[in-house]
Amino acid sequence: MSLNQLRDRDSIEQKAILPNQTLLLTRSKRSILQVLPNDATPLLKSCLRMLNPLLSFEQMCAQDTLTFEEVVKVVKHFVFWGFGRVIYPIKTTSVFRITKNAANIDQPIVEKFAAKFGGQSLTKTISYLFSNGPTSLAEVSLTAKRPMQELYRKVIFFLKFDLLADMKTHLCLRLQSAAEDIDALQRSILSK
Repeated sequence: MSLNQLRDRDSIEQKAILPNQTLLLTRSKRSILQVLPNDATPLLKSCLRMLNPLLSFEQMCAQDTLTFEEVVKVVKHFVFWGFGRVIYPIKTTSVFRITKNAANIDQPIVEKFAAKFGGQSLTKTISYLFSNGPTSLAEVSLTAKRPMQELYRKVIFFLKFDLLADMKTHLCLRLQSAAEDIDALQRSILSK
């Protein structure tokens, strides 16, 4: 499953949501609460309160009274309504790269960034932090000499507007069968 998973509102039912994933809200929690009807189920509101892009669904469920199945139901609604997208949790080991969208950033996004981060330039910030190709947050924190909380907030902002992509890498180890191991061991012993 690619990082761009679960953005397509029509395919949300066919995609599996995993316990090691999380939801990145594309709107503020306050604006989502304002859009929800007054008689919205408490489950929606409870799930919205616990959502955190730094924690997996599994971790959030362990801290809250909601089950994973309840969270999945709500997350699918939020994705369908365009309130968020499913990603992997943001960690210091997460590796990000700048997307093509960063070349043509709309002025309102630049202004939002400046307002949120004390007048900092969005283009200068994203270039400074991630211009050396795919980079982990741990590397960025060493280079930028900034507190991790500030970097997390900036990465969340960049992800919301598709300016960064998570380069989830998975290693696949192929272990030899026990018979191959025994054969190799016997050959090495006999050759000595």
